[in-house]
Amino acid sequence: MTNSISKLRNIGIAAHIDAGKTTVSERILFFTGVNRKIGESHDGQATMDFMKQEQERGITIASAAITAHWNNHQINLIDTPGHVDFTIEVERSLRVIDGMIAVFCAVGGVEPQSETVWNQADRYRVPRIAFVNKMDRTGADFAEVVQQLNANLDANAIPFQFPIGCEDTFEGMIDLIKNKAFYFDDAKSYEKEIPAEYIERAQEARNMLIGTLADFNDEVADLYLEEKEVPYELLMKAAREATLKLLITPVFCGAAYKNKGIQLLLDAVIDFLPSPIDVGAVIGTDIDDLDKSITRNPSSKDPFAALAFKLINDPYVGQQTFIRIFSGTLSSGMQFYNASKLKYERAGRIFRIRAKDREEIKEAGPGEIVALVGMKATRTGDTLCSSEHPLLLENIHVPPAVIELKIMPKARKESEKLGEALSKLINEDPSFRARYDEETQETIVSGMGELHLEIIMDRIKEEFKVEDNELIYNDIPLMDIIKQYGTPLKITYLPRITQNIQRARRWFNVAIAKADYRGDYHYCYCTKSSHFEFVLTEVLKNGVHIETSSAFDLNLIEVLHENGQFKKDNYIICNGFKKQQYIDNIAQLVTNGFTNLIPILDNMAEFDQLDRAVEEGCQIGIRIAAEEEPRFEFYTSRLGIRYNDILPFYESKIKQNPKFKLKMLHFFINTGINDTAYYWNELSKCVSIYCDLKKICPDLDSLNLGGGFPIKNKLSFNYDYEYMTEEIVSQIKQICDREGVTEPNIFTEFGSYTVGEASAVLFSILQQKRQNDRELWNMIDCSFMTTLPDSWAINQQFIILAVNNWDREYERVFLGGLTCDSHDYYNSEANLNAVFMPKVNESCFAFNETPDSKDADIQYIGLFNTGAYQESIGGYGGIQHCLTPAPKHIIISKDEDGEIVTKLFAKEQSYKSMLKILGY
Repeated sequence: MTNSISKLRNIGIAAHIDAGKTTVSERILFFTGVNRKIGESHDGQATMDFMKQEQERGITIASAAITAHWNNHQINLIDTPGHVDFTIEVERSLRVIDGMIAVFCAVGGVEPQSETVWNQADRYRVPRIAFVNKMDRTGADFAEVVQQLNANLDANAIPFQFPIGCEDTFEGMIDLIKNKAFYFDDAKSYEKEIPAEYIERAQEARNMLIGTLADFNDEVADLYLEEKEVPYELLMKAAREATLKLLITPVFCGAAYKNKGIQLLLDAVIDFLPSPIDVGAVIGTDIDDLDKSITRNPSSKDPFAALAFKLINDPYVGQQTFIRIFSGTLSSGMQFYNASKLKYERAGRIFRIRAKDREEIKEAGPGEIVALVGMKATRTGDTLCSSEHPLLLENIHVPPAVIELKIMPKARKESEKLGEALSKLINEDPSFRARYDEETQETIVSGMGELHLEIIMDRIKEEFKVEDNELIYNDIPLMDIIKQYGTPLKITYLPRITQNIQRARRWFNVAIAKADYRGDYHYCYCTKSSHFEFVLTEVLKNGVHIETSSAFDLNLIEVLHENGQFKKDNYIICNGFKKQQYIDNIAQLVTNGFTNLIPILDNMAEFDQLDRAVEEGCQIGIRIAAEEEPRFEFYTSRLGIRYNDILPFYESKIKQNPKFKLKMLHFFINTGINDTAYYWNELSKCVSIYCDLKKICPDLDSLNLGGGFPIKNKLSFNYDYEYMTEEIVSQIKQICDREGVTEPNIFTEFGSYTVGEASAVLFSILQQKRQNDRELWNMIDCSFMTTLPDSWAINQQFIILAVNNWDREYERVFLGGLTCDSHDYYNSEANLNAVFMPKVNESCFAFNETPDSKDADIQYIGLFNTGAYQESIGGYGGIQHCLTPAPKHIIISKDEDGEIVTKLFAKEQSYKSMLKILGY
């Protein structure tokens, strides 16, 4: 048994989100023969990402455990999440593994969650090796990542490999202990002599490695000082000992996606990470005397002791309890003692797990990680042991919840189901909590973050199937709305506006607190996204500020002020190219006491216009003319002032004029806030110019980030808002700290994000037409061009779903609008490049409606998250193509009791109103 235990490795793989650790895991499974083909997290095929929510989002949520073999060794591999919301999953893993691979991106280096995971590993004294992944990516810098490991994590990181090339020239690596080069051809590796141009650098790196090991091994030190060659076997022995004692962190490199470096990484796991024997005895507590310690050695001769570290509810076998055995042997059907619950348990069946798959085994010994079926009382963190030799092992640290959310079932009859679902999820995830508020009669759930609760809610919804085959949107039963108002119909659900504002506020405030950021955060709404009174009323309930784009926006603000909805000390950010009327309206509001109105200079001539119009002076800002993405037909935005002109312009004009104080820099790029090299590069340039300007302009204290967050345009939409927020705050702070400048206040301008997800458009299918053998046309009762102009003007895609008849078979269709224009159609969802709708027959067509027809027979469809820009671009209430009338428009809100309330905002446009506009 001892020999087999020495050939066992329990390792975890952990990293920051998107460092590539799930890809590393998949390559390990491929090269160890567990998988016959490689799965990718981005296409939802990764073996380690086995939950539906993981596969949809391309992230790892649960710690999947899997057994593999390499060079006559057994490796139990645990892949852990990179997102901070799932910290408990990392805690579970680190409590039961013996060693860790810490994966770092060669471009991003040490990132926020990297530090979190590293500190967790320090707490559990887990030996680790580092793998610098994505060496083939633009911006890859191996040396910089090693430097960050030492500077930020105090890792004593020592390169055990040296990359051959980088970015698109990355070919392989030099093994500094073997003193050989390794190249890769698809899935094969080749050992060669070190290329001549790398010999000198490789020798320097090897000498540094040997010098470091000499600090921890006397034999190596003697040979090193005598300038003698250190034997390979001695180097390996010294390196292993130093790693196991946490004196060094060996650093390896590769490009997992290109199959480069994984075989050598597997060798390193065997060579440098510990077996259970290396880790030694686990220390527990006597259950009768908590001051007395008890040890259990990793031996089958010691009494049985194990820790339950994870519960998963499987639809086929029921609850699976994952355990790590520290001593003794567990056999199928054996009875043992749960020392945490003071109850006896019995293992009905024992499995080795390969994510989705299971291998049933008869017994498991020390060091094994297995899943048990048939446990009754055991929960995460419980100690399982021999009843004759009981003890308590250290529990798993569960961090406190950071966010709460109210939830309620659709109907009273589902309350019991909700309770059952919550109970299962609480058993699985100790960081998820639920309670019932007797006073408000609401269920409150809490967790580690927005994404954490979002995943939990997704899983709860998985257990509630819609039995009436009708779609619910933002808690709204759409068929009830259609029965009341008919179609075509625009709906706006006001509570969604507030939800999105509050979410963004929370993300930024939490990020600012985490980063110890000294500036404040201000949320601004872009009026151009939707000017409706009911939208602005809902927006301003949240105490936000306003960004304007034209002269009439300021007239609108005056009305809001007169109605008591907008205060004079609220911020008004005046963007856009300014005609004289816009300038005059700015001057009028400044004169009337709107103290925080900030005109953003789009060009240098605007400053002279303001100087002539504004008598008392005011705060101003400058818009930066950002560089556009390569796909654009022009290089630099037509809006704003060039980077090179900003400092001279301030020195020569603004600084010399006592009426004006430069308060703000405004940064905007067309792509919005996205996790791309382009976005981060432009943001970095913007913050750098802010720092340069701040050094000569003490009044400057604010940075306005335009562009906004994206909104969902497909069901598989995957965007990590919290991560992006934290990265923005972190990067601004890092650059400011480097430049010795105080961090700016952060303003954001969110238009589409604020209102986009609050609206939908509902249509009925008038008729189906078959135009050839392949193309079926479902004709709607309105026009895409007039109702959703972005769908044809810029090929904007929205979420499109059937409202009813979900139980029918689906077929591919084209959706046709009523106008005579050939572009009035909709034929592709964002993720399918096609539209699939329930199969229809004659009774499903609104065209055939009779007094006896039922709404349930007619086929209805909806396009969702349509609330931004469509009305203003389409000319709301005006003349539309082919004199197509604007649809009826209703507003939906909730009363004090949480009940849905609807209000008709606009009737369907009549021919009389159109003829009047046309002068008839």
